[in-house]
Amino acid sequence: MIVPRHGDAMGLGSKGWLSAATAERTRALVTAINAITIASSLKLAGQPQPESAELTTARELVRRFVKRVADLVDDAQKDLGRAVVGADPQLTQIVRGLVAPTPTATETGMSAEAVRNLPDLLKPSDDAEALQALVRDLRALRRMLEQYPAREARVR
Repeated sequence: MIVPRHGDAMGLGSKGWLSAATAERTRALVTAINAITIASSLKLAGQPQPESAELTTARELVRRFVKRVADLVDDAQKDLGRAVVGADPQLTQIVRGLVAPTPTATETGMSAEAVRNLPDLLKPSDDAEALQALVRDLRALRRMLEQYPAREARVR
């Protein structure tokens, strides 16, 4: 019988659990982003769908995540040499890519300013310009999440 070490349930270790939790968060975020992007694109195409409970939940999930990222970016910009506190490795890489854009972060099209503006864009709207900006920024956010996968536990 294998007995896990203290704090190592299922033998995964704290890094394993952190990676699993981060991967699950990423999956849920990408699913939510896709739902919002599809609904917004349909609305832009003149085929609006009623705002469902699922879509409202998706908006809230993405809004909370983006708000957390924006807060971490603001903190990191105040003290550029300081570590990103309270973030898993994936979130740390995302914040660092937004604070000091790297070629990898720049390729995604996401910026710190776009992250700050996303919560307002996530509110239901019929404005075509706002919907286009939302679709553009959600695609960039999804690319950023995919660029820094949960399995990467490197911290520089």
